[in-house]
Amino acid sequence: MSCSRLPTRRWRHCKLRGNIPTVFAMVSDPIGMRYVETFARPGRNVTGFTAFVPSLGGKWVSLLKEIAPQIERIGVVYNPEPGNNFAAFLASIKAVAQTSGVVSVETPHGDSSSIERLIVSLQDARNAGLVFLPDALTAARRKEMTALVAKCRLPAIYFLRLFCDVGGLVSYGVNLNICRRGILR
Repeated sequence: MSCSRLPTRRWRHCKLRGNIPTVFAMVSDPIGMRYVETFARPGRNVTGFTAFVPSLGGKWVSLLKEIAPQIERIGVVYNPEPGNNFAAFLASIKAVAQTSGVVSVETPHGDSSSIERLIVSLQDARNAGLVFLPDALTAARRKEMTALVAKCRLPAIYFLRLFCDVGGLVSYGVNLNICRRGILR
């Protein structure tokens, strides 16, 4: 078993060979990224589990609105560089936002430096908040991210408790210790 982020092109090559048993874990959308065909029947020698399903995007919006009901604009924070699968989460977020009085959903564009620009741009916006999507880059930079969010005085919901451990407001997601135990079984 390997614990790494396998680039999509290399993954497809391994998948085509079909003779190497593969177990994935902590993949945000294995169907959307075409790692498996369906959850019920992944196909070939592939199996695993995911801790994040795209419908969580809508749940994060609902929870953020409970914390700060006046929110009308939401910034969705993720690494916009190629290879990140944000589209399914964004669809769920927009669907719930539309029925919750949110008039604008904004996302970063270009490269990872646009994440900070998005957060700072919402600082002066009235009634804005942030939703952090499952992303290795933001998780690795969680101290820096939560400090910037706090400086901008924006309510934010994160996908892992790790963000709250360094000053984030609230998280809704899995317990990584339980996931790690599941991987090792």
